[in-house]
Amino acid sequence: MSNKEQEKQMDLLFSERLSFYDYKLKISRRYIYLLIIIAGFINLLLLVPDLSLIEDGAARIMIAIIRILYSIVLFILSFRIKAIKSFKLVSVIVSLCEAAAGAIFLFVFSRYSQPNFMIQTMGIITLILIVFLIPNRFSNMLVISLTVSLGFFICARVFVDSLDFTDYVASATYVSFSILLCAIAARSSESHQRNEFEAKKKLERVSSTDYLTDTANRLKISEEAERWIAFCARHEL
Repeated sequence: MSNKEQEKQMDLLFSERLSFYDYKLKISRRYIYLLIIIAGFINLLLLVPDLSLIEDGAARIMIAIIRILYSIVLFILSFRIKAIKSFKLVSVIVSLCEAAAGAIFLFVFSRYSQPNFMIQTMGIITLILIVFLIPNRFSNMLVISLTVSLGFFICARVFVDSLDFTDYVASATYVSFSILLCAIAARSSESHQRNEFEAKKKLERVSSTDYLTDTANRLKISEEAERWIAFCARHEL
């Protein structure tokens, strides 16, 4: 295969990937919008245990400010994200928000004087579920969940006094299984979406192409003509 053919094949694969991600954004836009709003309310509700269990007054004020500001950002983003047309940009924004949520979780965890390690483990598992629930690139979801989990276990060794080794191993096992199961489910869902996209694309091609000559049929030509007539009318051509 020549270099030109390889470049052409790479461009085709890249174009198909972009088309798939645009399709993924189209079917998940409203889904993302609702999940971001729910995440904002959950973040505010977490102020209740934070303010009741953290004794340091300065830390309580700082945590309250951080959580309120983060929820405000999420609420604003939930309305703005509908206007974003690029899945790549949506993926970057979602990943940054999830990374920020992980950082807030670890910061709050470090402020507890006597944190219950197993309860905090349930918190990190919940965060992992949210990361994999919100549509995003698979690699981003995996990196964020692994990074936040590693940060959690490092913080546990530093900030939890007399940490039981059995609880530590059990927690690591639960978190690892959660990441593994979520990763399998996310990969399977993306594979299903890709198959659905390819089937839909094939159906559109069949419905707009003459089977014998492999050229555009009358329906496709009419659609293209209407599109270009409208374009010329807008630009006075």
